[in-house]
Amino acid sequence: MTNNINLKFPHLLLLMVLWGNPPPSRANVYGGYGPEVQATPNIQALVNKHIGDIYTLLPMGVFQGLPPMPVFRAVSYRMQIVAGTNYLIKVNIGYNRFIDVIIFKDLSNNSRVTNIRF
Repeated sequence: MTNNINLKFPHLLLLMVLWGNPPPSRANVYGGYGPEVQATPNIQALVNKHIGDIYTLLPMGVFQGLPPMPVFRAVSYRMQIVAGTNYLIKVNIGYNRFIDVIIFKDLSNNSRVTNIRF
């Protein structure tokens, strides 16, 4: 007796195989950012190192009419491992406002701000 599988509809076989496996959670997506965790002193130091770059990327007038700017405070962060590390850092900029700062740190430990999101 031979076990011949009729593959007239191979896409159905694929669906049956995949049906039992739930999609990965956001935290487990390969190549994606990991889970959000509380910021550490090292993350705050990384933000402090690039405070000038962050100021230049902020739109003009973001603090218009407000008192002098307080120190930026890192609240939480997520990491993405690439050819180095991307840090997606949630930063409290005062006045109940938050921004996301993306800082890339390469394998030689050099870092730079790559993006800011509101």
